[in-house]
Amino acid sequence: MSEYSLTQVPRMENSIFDIPPEQPISILREWFDRAVKGQVQEPGVLALATTGTDGRASNRMVHVLDIREHDLIFTSHVKSQKGREIASNGWASGVMYWRETKQQVIVSGVVAPLSNAESDALWAKRPTSTYPMSVASHQSEPLESEPALRAQAEQLARSPTPLVRPEGWVGYGLRPSIVEFWLAAPDRLHSRLRYDATQSGWTNRRLQP
Repeated sequence: MSEYSLTQVPRMENSIFDIPPEQPISILREWFDRAVKGQVQEPGVLALATTGTDGRASNRMVHVLDIREHDLIFTSHVKSQKGREIASNGWASGVMYWRETKQQVIVSGVVAPLSNAESDALWAKRPTSTYPMSVASHQSEPLESEPALRAQAEQLARSPTPLVRPEGWVGYGLRPSIVEFWLAAPDRLHSRLRYDATQSGWTNRRLQP
């Protein structure tokens, strides 16, 4: 069996399951930092699920750019499928899985667009080489002609000044109401710790594997 099997991995000591902190964001940051230092490939990738008014779920990978005190930050287009579903529903759930460290985090909560100023700041941090296609593309719309879209992006790339952020390209903040941490164990007694937000703070409890 592969050394990366979820059922045959070395036990990773982590006291958070024995003495959980009062809130989960500090754990998430600690785990994320450890994933980065542990050379996890794509540690910021989040499989984000949203639902439309018909109740049908859709899923895609997004890149978590920052983990703030209350929010996980990512970007998208407001007219993309996820953008439309966020606008109609406002709730999303995502999973971050780090195979190399045998850890998983589930986050669920309300998603809302950031301010124009915050979105501008996120746009400014992107490599300018990504601007032309981000401006030219209408994400999730039917593609009539790939050569035409590429030509439009190439024309935009010849702009003598950096391209400004498209109105529909925005930052989003996912504010978790539920956070669950999972750590694999070789005997299948995987460690699970769930946090639920309340009006007065957070509650937590261990879950069976």
